[in-house]
Amino acid sequence: MGFFGRLSRRRKSVAEVVFDDARVSTTYPDWVAFTAMREACMIDFVLLAHEPARDRQYATVLYRAAMTGYTAKQLLTALQTAIQRCEQQFGKIQGHAGRLPQAGEIAVTGEPPDPMYVNCARVTPTPEGVVMDFAFNFASAFVSGKVRILHRVVVGFYLAETLVQRMLSEIRDHEFRFGEIEIDV
Repeated sequence: MGFFGRLSRRRKSVAEVVFDDARVSTTYPDWVAFTAMREACMIDFVLLAHEPARDRQYATVLYRAAMTGYTAKQLLTALQTAIQRCEQQFGKIQGHAGRLPQAGEIAVTGEPPDPMYVNCARVTPTPEGVVMDFAFNFASAFVSGKVRILHRVVVGFYLAETLVQRMLSEIRDHEFRFGEIEIDV
């Protein structure tokens, strides 16, 4: 095993990374979609609009994050922990007031934004929901320094729970087809 093979065994945990919060754009989505492909995973954060005359839902993708399965699995673990803390403190998360639409029931308006590749995510629970900071660590995974946050997404606990359920399903299916994604290397 070469020099780089030994280095790739140890990655920094998110707790070891210093985030730079200056000038961060923030998104407050209504709906979320998660897709796991062979080489990457993608999360779409969506704003919904309803047209009563046609009884149709329209969606605009506000932010699209692309990441490796490794980063997606770390994000999933952090979201699950945040939701567990919330439920311990405030009780079981209540369902959404209305039924959230499924992917086939929504007409996407306009071109979705280009995916922003991220390799680092931080999840912070608040009394009202979850704040997800997405970043790209330009330095080596072993060098200390600030990581600039590319985008911040704020969601309520119900939408966070919906994202967790979709991620669990997609990642299980992905691991069944392509093998386990190892996060404790």
